[in-house]
Amino acid sequence: MKADLIFERSLATPAIWYPGQSDEELEIEMARMIERSFAIRAFMQGKINWDDFLCLLQEHEIDAAATEDGWESGLVYL
Repeated sequence: MKADLIFERSLATPAIWYPGQSDEELEIEMARMIERSFAIRAFMQGKINWDDFLCLLQEHEIDAAATEDGWESGLVYL
């Protein structure tokens, strides 16, 4: 039960930060990170379907097919 509560309240998606990034760029990336986090949680809970999840990833310029191929090849994106 406690693990379910942690899952329900947690957001586990990294934001992109790099040296020299402006405050505005960081703010935009943080908002995108939060949006991805909520979408991942909703997808895992069955609240949104696969197609909607893929559309969100594409809007965030994430190529899901290339990412999956990378994972299968042993790449880590963190």
